Amino acid sequence: GDPRQRRAMSLIERSLDRPLEIHALAREVGISHNQLTRIFRANLDETVIGYIRRRRVERAVHLLTATDLPIGTIAARVGIPDAHAFNKTVRAIAGRAPRDFRT
Repeated sequence: GDPRQRRAMSLIERSLDRPLEIHALAREVGISHNQLTRIFRANLDETVIGYIRRRRVERAVHLLTATDLPIGTIAARVGIPDAHAFNKTVRAIAGRAPRDFRT
């Protein structure tokens, strides 16, 4: 893959717990917002936002299944501290509510 995409993905992984802005991410990697968007779409067939959202949910599902951390703590750790938004995002991407991963 593209080294700029790999760098962006690495930065995303390290920043899942906080708000991420695509233009700041692109600037950090040294390319434009549009270039970053194009690279992700071409190589991953998803947007940068979609990739970030998916990685946040994948990390959340891991934490829900592998730890006993409270759901609110997990939501904050994956950068979606609002409970309603967290539930909605996990359900949309993982197909189940966060609490359903606990049972």
